[in-house]
Amino acid sequence: MKAYQFVFMTMILLGLAACQGSSKKEETTQDKPSTGLSATAQKNLDQIRKFHEFFVTGDVNIISDVIAVGAIDHSAPGEPLVANNMDTVKAYFTKLRSLFTDSKMTLLHEWADDEYVVQWGSFSGTSADPASGVPVGQKVENMLEVHISKMKDGKTIEHWSFNQISDLMKFMGPK
Repeated sequence: MKAYQFVFMTMILLGLAACQGSSKKEETTQDKPSTGLSATAQKNLDQIRKFHEFFVTGDVNIISDVIAVGAIDHSAPGEPLVANNMDTVKAYFTKLRSLFTDSKMTLLHEWADDEYVVQWGSFSGTSADPASGVPVGQKVENMLEVHISKMKDGKTIEHWSFNQISDLMKFMGPK
């Protein structure tokens, strides 16, 4: 059961972190058409989008820019992950980044307000490590995910993620 929890959380976190929207999603705030969002909501959305850059660039400094010390990830395997030490959090996300090559999250929709950012997307990637729970070399395609980030002062203070179990199970090899 713990192996499935780890795999489930790994896929969820990778999906969130690998989010790379269309070029429209990557425009600067100044280039975006009016969204009707408050300045705080737009900042929160931009910060979550910035977090996705880590999985493209590997720049671990992005992590401390967007995750608050003491943040809680309720989707972590086992007990919730608490970000008490940024070096540990950076190492954790660096490991997650290494589990899949060519990771990509296609954003289907996103919502933001002054306190929460919600993203719905589809994750794809190729397993590069048995710790992912998917046989090495196997492609994961179009696994649907939802990520909810609670924000304060432009940083994530809590995170929840959900994905379609049937999507996850079809990519896992027999145990």
